[in-house]
Amino acid sequence: MFIESLQHRYATKKFDNTKTVRPDQLDRILEAGRLAPSSYGLQPYRFMVISKSDHREELQKASFNQPQLVQASHVILVQAKKSIDVAFVDSFI
Repeated sequence: MFIESLQHRYATKKFDNTKTVRPDQLDRILEAGRLAPSSYGLQPYRFMVISKSDHREELQKASFNQPQLVQASHVILVQAKKSIDVAFVDSFI
């Protein structure tokens, strides 16, 4: 079932801007991301939730004016570390 779901994923082209992701739904989405496997279990990434419309409009300008950024109630930006050093590992542990 899981593999079948991945094989039939769909990139949303348009969002209904009258609907909003509920806080409990957003928490569940973020928890799934937090639990995603990563090399050595270090999770060298973090998530930034952008919900304010003026912030999403600014992000849209830097994203080839994709309409989804202002149509969706929330945008989740994934920030990944380019390199991992001893200090990062020590702070994680």
